[in-house]
Amino acid sequence: MCIQLNKYYHQQQHEISYCQTVHASLDPCGILSHNVGCLCEQEAHREEMLVNRLMRQSQQERRIAVQLLQARHEKEVIRRNRIQREQMYEERRRKDFEEAMNRESVCCDFHIEVAGLLNPISAALMQFII
Repeated sequence: MCIQLNKYYHQQQHEISYCQTVHASLDPCGILSHNVGCLCEQEAHREEMLVNRLMRQSQQERRIAVQLLQARHEKEVIRRNRIQREQMYEERRRKDFEEAMNRESVCCDFHIEVAGLLNPISAALMQFII
């Protein structure tokens, strides 16, 4: 974009100098050259202002493009982090479930052992009562 702007600026400068040359050849006494020179200077100033504005816009466009790329990168990082966090939550839920099942198994084994110990005692008590 800057190369095109520079090329455009140089073309405009060339046209202005050509304009001044043509007007100088048409007015050998220099009577009109003062007015034409002022007009050419005004035109050159306008062109220069236009080129400067276009270059500022170009710089702003580059900044916006960089910001857009940064936002896309941040969005991708957030997405990856969310996936990783969901995997961690899933793993934690799985471990909690396995631990709960193990505790339940231990409790069931304990109840079976207690029940096994109580059966002979309860049988002896029943004989005692009868």
